[in-house]
Amino acid sequence: MPRPMVTLADVAREAGVDSSTVSRAVNGTASLSPATRTRVQRAIDKLGYQPNRAARRLAGGRTGAIGIVVPDLTNPFFSAIARGAQRAAHEAGELTFIADSDARPAEELALAAQLARDVDGLLLCSPTAPTRQLDEAVRGRPTVLVNRRARNRPSVAADQEQAVEVAYRHVQSLGHREIAYVRGPTTKWISTVREPVAERLGARLVGPFAPTVAGGAEAAAALDPRVTAVITHNDLVALGLVDALLSSGRRVPDDVSVVGCDDIEVAALVRPRLTSVAMPLDGLGRAGIAVLLQLLSPDAASDADAGAMRRTLPVRLVERDSTAVPPAPAPAPGP
Repeated sequence: MPRPMVTLADVAREAGVDSSTVSRAVNGTASLSPATRTRVQRAIDKLGYQPNRAARRLAGGRTGAIGIVVPDLTNPFFSAIARGAQRAAHEAGELTFIADSDARPAEELALAAQLARDVDGLLLCSPTAPTRQLDEAVRGRPTVLVNRRARNRPSVAADQEQAVEVAYRHVQSLGHREIAYVRGPTTKWISTVREPVAERLGARLVGPFAPTVAGGAEAAAALDPRVTAVITHNDLVALGLVDALLSSGRRVPDDVSVVGCDDIEVAALVRPRLTSVAMPLDGLGRAGIAVLLQLLSPDAASDADAGAMRRTLPVRLVERDSTAVPPAPAPAPGP
């Protein structure tokens, strides 16, 4: 015999609240106390309640869906952010549609425009298209930028200035003085933020190179032989760099120390295990959804205040085996 459909009223009785409170909890249309939201969620989980999305759309003009655009789902950095966003959205009762732009600005704009027609709001991860074009593509849909800042736009980003600072101070504290920073694509927001910090600290800028393992291999060939420590745009570049250095006969970390950025899962699995600046990847996705749900709330801030909805998440250094004290200088030749 089929199981009877669980209704919103059933959830309300189980949670000990009225039906309007359950509706607000499911739709995210008002602020509720943590205790009330927890009671409602427990009742939903216990009864297996599934919101009627068609009814939600008719009642409030909501689709119950969020669009997420990322540049490259094969890159563990972006897939981890997307996974965090998807989990947070689903916990809030929202469906997600994830699209991969293949790191092409034109495709990024096309996907944003296509999704904007069918979702309540958008998360754009590391977009490279100009802000004006992004605004035109999303057609007024509430939108949050992840891993990018733009004036008067809601955004969530890791502290990229801190990322360079902690990596540089780490190798400097080990005694390194000839330090290089391998640049990523110049179109990336993080490049415009990190590179001035690296220059100010005294690092040599090398590149730019593609943010891939192949890009890291190319960077290894471009290093000044005097460099004893390298900080890279991301972990994939670091992995390619380490492999190329080892293939050329230079030892890591005995001859050259290497620090990546991101701390993707594979960083702890390779040999030598990669020292890296850990980005809160799951946290970036979750925070992006939290800001977007704020924008979707009926009592959301006005457009003039939307730019104030900007969150910066801290980073941390994870020290492993790819960094060490610099090699001793070669002895001076005898008389």
